[in-house]
Amino acid sequence: MKKKTINIYKTIMLMIVTMMVTFILTTVFVYNLLKGNITTTHVVAATEGETELIQVLNRFRELIDSEYIGGEVDDQALMEGAIKGYVEALGDPYSVYYTAEEMEDVMAETTGNYVGVGIYIGSDLVNDVIYLWPMEGSPAEKAGIQNDDILLKVNDVSYHASEVDQAVNIMKAGQEGEEVKIQVKRGEEILDFVVKKEAIVLKHVTSEMLADNIGLIKIESFEGEAATEFKEKYEELKQQGMERLIVDVRDNGGGIVQEALKIADYFLEKDQIILVQTGKDGEEKISKSENDPIITEPVVVLINESSASASEIFAAALKENERATLIGTTTYGKGVIQTMRQFTDGSGIKLTTDEFLTPKKNKINGVGVEPDIEVQLDSSVASKPILENDEDNQLQRAIEEIKKK
Repeated sequence: MKKKTINIYKTIMLMIVTMMVTFILTTVFVYNLLKGNITTTHVVAATEGETELIQVLNRFRELIDSEYIGGEVDDQALMEGAIKGYVEALGDPYSVYYTAEEMEDVMAETTGNYVGVGIYIGSDLVNDVIYLWPMEGSPAEKAGIQNDDILLKVNDVSYHASEVDQAVNIMKAGQEGEEVKIQVKRGEEILDFVVKKEAIVLKHVTSEMLADNIGLIKIESFEGEAATEFKEKYEELKQQGMERLIVDVRDNGGGIVQEALKIADYFLEKDQIILVQTGKDGEEKISKSENDPIITEPVVVLINESSASASEIFAAALKENERATLIGTTTYGKGVIQTMRQFTDGSGIKLTTDEFLTPKKNKINGVGVEPDIEVQLDSSVASKPILENDEDNQLQRAIEEIKKK
C-alpha cells in the first residue's frame, strides 16, 4: 500500500474516531436490560466543548502520524481508548465504557447465561492462591474438580492470584463443546482435568434448612432471575416445615434493582415504600410494594461491609418497614443506580443516573445501612473463602435472635 493511501486511510479513521466521540455525547441508545429493547432519543447540535475536543484529538493524531515510531497504529484501539478515558475522567467508579466484546460479557453476566466450565473462583492475594468451587451439575464438577481445589494452570499456563481475571477469561472464551485443561492442587496431590465447555445458567440463590425449622436463603446477587429463584427456594423450605427465615446478603455486590424490588415485595404489605429514587431533575420516584406478602414468617437479614447497591435497597426496605432485624456490619454504601446503554456497534456505557434513598429517605451512598445488631465476623475465620455454619458467628447470632421471634 502506498504511503499516500495509508495517510488517506488514517485521515478517514481519525474522522471516525472524532465522530464516535461526538456520537456518544450527542446520540443515546437506551438499552433496556429487562426487555432487551433499544430506543433512540433526540440528536442535539455539537457544543463548543465538543468542537474543542475534536480539535484536540486531531492535534494528537497529527503528532502520532508524524512522530510515533512504535509500530502500526491500531485505530480501533485508539478510538476505544479515547472513549474509555473520556468516561473515566468523570471520576465515577461506577460509570464505565465497554467495547463490543466487553459488552457481550457484561450482558452474559447480567442475564446469568454464558459458555464456560461452571466454576466459582476466589483469589487470596496474601498467599497467592486461587481457589475453585464448581457449580452443582457443572462441567467442572462432572470432570472431578472439587471445592477448595487450588488452581495451578489453565491450558498449561500458570496464573498468580493477581491474574485471576486472565484465568477466568481463558475458561470462558470460545465456543460450547471446546475443551480446556485445568490443573489443580488438592492437598499434596497435583491433578489434571480436561473440561468441556457448556452453556452455563448461573444460579443466584441457594438455600438450606437449619435446625429448629429455621430456613436459610442466601442471595449471591440480584442478577438474572433472582426473584424467581428466591421464591422457588422459599417454597421448597416452606414445604419442609420452615417456621422462621434468615436471608443472607453478605458479600452480595448488587445486581438488577428490579429483582431486589420484587423480592422485597414478597415480604411487605401492599403499598409500603421500598425505594425512593432521585435523578438529575431532582424529582422523586417512589417504588412501592404491589402485592400482599407471600412471606409471613419472622425474618432476620445478614449484612456486611460488602453488601452493596441492590442488597442495601433490600435490607433497608425490610428494616425501615419493620419487617426484619438486620444483623452484621454496616453495608458498603453504594447508593447510586446505573443505567446500561448500548450503541449500534455493540459497545455500550454504564452511567450513574440516579441516587436511591431508603423508604424513610435516609441517604445510603457513602453511608451504608446500619445493622440493628452489630456483629463482627471473628478474625480467626475472616480470611477463609468458605465458612462452615458452626464457625460463622454472624449466622449463629442470627439463629439466636430469630429463635426469640
